Amino acid sequence: MSVYQTIVNDYALVYRHGYHRSMEECLKCDHVHGPFVTKTELFTKMPLHEHMTETSGFAALFYSIKLNSELVVACPDSMSFVTDSSRSDTSKADWSSLARLLQVEEIHPTNGPKMTFSCQEAGTSCQMSESSGLATSNCCRESVMAITKSAIQNCVVSNLLCSLEGPALSGALKFGGLSPWETTITISLHRDNFTSFSKIVVPMLEKDGYNVVTDNSDKAFVISSEHASVKVHSVSSVERDSPGGMRHTSLLFGDLLSPTPSNPALSLKQRYGTGFLEHMQRQQSINFTHISTFSSCLTPGHHACLDKYITDGNIQFRKPIS
Repeated sequence: MSVYQTIVNDYALVYRHGYHRSMEECLKCDHVHGPFVTKTELFTKMPLHEHMTETSGFAALFYSIKLNSELVVACPDSMSFVTDSSRSDTSKADWSSLARLLQVEEIHPTNGPKMTFSCQEAGTSCQMSESSGLATSNCCRESVMAITKSAIQNCVVSNLLCSLEGPALSGALKFGGLSPWETTITISLHRDNFTSFSKIVVPMLEKDGYNVVTDNSDKAFVISSEHASVKVHSVSSVERDSPGGMRHTSLLFGDLLSPTPSNPALSLKQRYGTGFLEHMQRQQSINFTHISTFSSCLTPGHHACLDKYITDGNIQFRKPIS
C-alpha cells in the first residue's frame, strides 16, 4: 500500500510509509501514490503549482490538503495499481521545486535516499531567523559550526588558549552543537595569544576560505563565510587545565571535541543564573534573558517557527526520521 504520513519540521520534509487509522475500509493518510478521487472544486481551491515537476506538484497538492485539514484516503480494495512505476527512484531535480516552495533543506522521499538542498536551492538564509521567530536554517547552522570548528582546531594545534563561551557553550552542553535559534556565536581567546592568533591562525583560516577582519582596538577577530560569522574576542583568563592537573574539559560541538571551562555547567550558571538549562534568546542585540515563550513567529504556520516549542528540553528539537 503506497500511503504515507507527512512530517515537515525544522527545514526537513519526511514521508513515513503507513497509516494511522482507517475509516469505511479506507486508509487515512497525508500522501498517496496511485489512483485517487477528489472533487473538482478542490483543484479550484488548491490548484497545482505551475512549472513544477509531477513529483513536486502532487506532493505540494497533498501537503496543501493536509494544511487545510482536508481528508485524503486510499481504498485498497477498489483502487490499486496496475503498474507500480511510483516506486522507481526519483531524482533531486524532481523534488527541487517543492524544496524551494516549502523552504526545506532535507527531503526524505517516499522512495530513495535522503536529499539535501543548499540555502540557495531552498530559498533560506541566516537572515531569515533574525527577529523573525524562526529557527536557524540548516545551512546557516552548518556554516556557523564549520567556522567555529576551524577556529577552535587551528587554535588548539597552535597551542593557543581558546574556549567556547556563552551561547556556544550553552549549545554544546544542551545540543552538542549550535542552539537551533543562534546565528552568531563567540569564542574566547586568551589576551596574551592575540598576536599569535593573528600571525598563525588567521592565515590558516584564510587558507580555509574564510574572511577574517581584525579589530586591534577591541582585540577581536570576526571570521565570516558567505552565510555566517563567528567572533573571537580576547579575555584576561582562559583555563588551560582542570584542577588537579587534569587535561582541560571538552564538549562535543558537532563532531569536534572543543575546549571549554573546567566546569561548563557552573560557568553557565554563574553567567546566566540558576535557570541556565532553560532556553534563552538574545534581547536588544546584546543581552540574553530567560524567556517563558519564544518570540512570536512572523510567518505563522511555518515549519521552523520557534513559538510552537516550550522553552526547555532538547528532544523536541530533534529532526524527524523516516
